Amino acid sequence: MEIYKCLHDIITLIENKEPLLKARGVFGNLILIDTNSLKYNERLEGANIFKMLLGISDNNPFNDCGIEVDENCNLTILKELRISSRDWSLLITFLKKGNIPFYDKYIKDGEYSTCINIDLERLNVICNKLGGVPSFDLFYENFHKQGGAAEKKRKGYDVDNPTEPKEDEKKLYQWACCTYIQPCELGSFLLNHKAYYGWNFTKQVRASGQRGYWSAYYRREWKWTKYGERDIDEEEKDDETESYVRASLVDGFHPF
Repeated sequence: MEIYKCLHDIITLIENKEPLLKARGVFGNLILIDTNSLKYNERLEGANIFKMLLGISDNNPFNDCGIEVDENCNLTILKELRISSRDWSLLITFLKKGNIPFYDKYIKDGEYSTCINIDLERLNVICNKLGGVPSFDLFYENFHKQGGAAEKKRKGYDVDNPTEPKEDEKKLYQWACCTYIQPCELGSFLLNHKAYYGWNFTKQVRASGQRGYWSAYYRREWKWTKYGERDIDEEEKDDETESYVRASLVDGFHPF
């Protein structure tokens, strides 16, 4: 009978619009639920199942029959869904501010990337357990769009447009590098790494540990191996080679 009295008390609190409910998380921690702030929170628009589970929906076809409490009159729904007090705190942070901890710092400086992504995926699971939160789904989608710019800023390069092999984390291209000190050395390299074969120049830098040397990086798409060489006559190929080498040596490759 005691458990039914608790349930009756909880339902009475909800019906009388009492603002504060008590619940227990998966590890037994006490969680206070401010029903007023949740019920009128704009970020919970469309989160109908969420509101039903907490008994704050105005249009619940199941009334309050799904609400369960323990012997101390604490809601058990969070414990049953294995949601901890830390999980709930993360959710409330999003519902109040529209983002997650360190989000602004991440977007500005590209810092805390690991904990940001962990919290993001954690919150995604929490929202799904509670029936889905449309505003979070939108935030999740936009985060990955904006996160690309933050990641580029943190790394100092764009993984989708790498200019040397160490930047090609996604293995998008085949790479070739020529380290040289005289223009003729580069010219010899270019005979086999010209646009005719799919190669494109990306960057020229001072060679590490090689005083006076330069390194030129070239890349081409992997699909080039599927296409093979074009069918043009040898005279056209020779003319293209000569023009390509001459232009390359003039347009920015000469180290002096």
